[in-house]
Amino acid sequence: MNKTSANLRSQAAKDHISAKREFFKTLDKSGPLNLSDQDLAKLQRLDASARKKLFLRVKVRKVEQSKPPKVPRLKEVWRHAPPSLRRFICSLVLIVVIAPVWPVTQAALQFYESYQPVPQDVRYWPQCERLTPSTDACIYTVQKSLTWTQAASYLVMTAEDLARHNTHLACCNTPLGKGAQLIVWRGNRQLVEVNHD
Repeated sequence: MNKTSANLRSQAAKDHISAKREFFKTLDKSGPLNLSDQDLAKLQRLDASARKKLFLRVKVRKVEQSKPPKVPRLKEVWRHAPPSLRRFICSLVLIVVIAPVWPVTQAALQFYESYQPVPQDVRYWPQCERLTPSTDACIYTVQKSLTWTQAASYLVMTAEDLARHNTHLACCNTPLGKGAQLIVWRGNRQLVEVNHD
């Protein structure tokens, strides 16, 4: 008889624990405000410690639900971004940083070069990349047939001023052929004697 009563007690305890679990699951799903009459009756049958556990559990669950969703930090987003996207963003940042600085740097270099002295001997002058209003103290090698008027208009100077420094070329009526060397001199830079021993 002791074995049967012990088995019955252990079975009743197991049933009680499983019923409690089912009740807690129902409570977790529906919340304490949406309990049915049967659930309220079960709630009244709980002892004080079980009720305390239940309400602490519900309170903790409410606090967890009220937390705002975790927003990933910038480092985490960057770390998980595809490498191609990261390269694109880095390139974009470089362009945004360098773009405003580049014209200022170019202007500063041009200003610096425009005040550098040049040798008196034209043979030592640098080559001009192209004919522009700022081109000065260099030798331009004609790439394709060019008239004196076109060259003067690119340089924003008169054809006569251009011809004055290019006495080695036939002036004004004949076009400048490919390979002709055109001296560009505005008279703004200082000429210095350079020894090339």
